[in-house]
Amino acid sequence: MYDVALCLIKKPLFIEHGITLTEDREVDFDVDYDSTTDFDFAMAQETMLTPEEGIRLAPAEGYKPRSILLDPDTEYLAFPKIYGGYRLNPLYNGKPIPYSDVSKSLLMRYDRRAAERGDYILFMAKKLELLKLR
Repeated sequence: MYDVALCLIKKPLFIEHGITLTEDREVDFDVDYDSTTDFDFAMAQETMLTPEEGIRLAPAEGYKPRSILLDPDTEYLAFPKIYGGYRLNPLYNGKPIPYSDVSKSLLMRYDRRAAERGDYILFMAKKLELLKLR
């Protein structure tokens, strides 16, 4: 996992946003585990990577939330398995392609990375809804 993160931070989009890794690979859980609190321990692991993976991510540390309409790199940074640290620049004859057409293309193409991610499909649907409301 750490090796993948090292590879990603060398990509142009991550460099542009100043995303770095610290050398501290320790993962600390603030949960006292005993056999009677299985539920609490399970909830703590739901929001953090497990100790076996050895890396903790804090992608929004020190930042205020921004609308997905105002941040042009939201989906490229939020879904690194799909975009791999690169930004799409969808143009046709020098004009930008509408987001609805880009979404359809990503879902119907031979490369199924975008279509197999339910969270990404919901993200695209929400962004399309917000674009139509705007």
